[in-house]
Amino acid sequence: MSEVKVDTISERTTDGGVTIDGVLVKDGVATFQTAAGSPLVFEGATANAHETTFAFTDPTQDNTITFPDSSFTVPTSGGNTQASQWRLNTDLSVTTAETYLTANFEQPAAVDIPGTIGSALSVSASNGAWTFPATGVWYVSWRCAALAVTDNHFFTASLWATDDDGTGWELAANSKTWIGLGAWNTIFVDYIINISDISNDKVRFSAISDTDTCTIQADTDSNECAMTFIKLGD
Repeated sequence: MSEVKVDTISERTTDGGVTIDGVLVKDGVATFQTAAGSPLVFEGATANAHETTFAFTDPTQDNTITFPDSSFTVPTSGGNTQASQWRLNTDLSVTTAETYLTANFEQPAAVDIPGTIGSALSVSASNGAWTFPATGVWYVSWRCAALAVTDNHFFTASLWATDDDGTGWELAANSKTWIGLGAWNTIFVDYIINISDISNDKVRFSAISDTDTCTIQADTDSNECAMTFIKLGD
């Protein structure tokens, strides 16, 4: 084994750079040309069989990763990558039969300054099943403002989940409130669900009145009845 000790290695031709075993060093930039996607390997303080390797996908375009001018610890997973809200824009009549919310949904308009991240969800007009755009652990909630139309009664809002594309539904969470005639209450239901298969894992929302008709209050300009979907992580 030979050892070469020098103070400076300079390029022979102007702007040519210096190549050392496939690594081009030019103008202060090291370009790994033949490292097969894993050019950076750190041994650490102890020389043994364990190293940390930085792996890179073969790029198809020029990419830049910028580190801030501050100290930080690299997280083991990313931040929120999906988040969106939907609101009911038309009042819905609810009776003593379970009523599923299947239509008249919209996302807040640009004028409402919505905080949307990632891809939108979709909802089935036939059974009200919501399809998620990505797998992961999701937080799902909905707020529901209900008006008693004909009498005093209990009103229940429910959140359902399925892992077989709606062949079977499981009651995941619900909330019940008492509403006096002519009055209205707002109730909240939420649940954390693991979406491992976007084709089969879905949720839907329903409401029911114990005796007489009530109305779910909707508004195209505010979240009187609204659903929130946030991906918490993988």
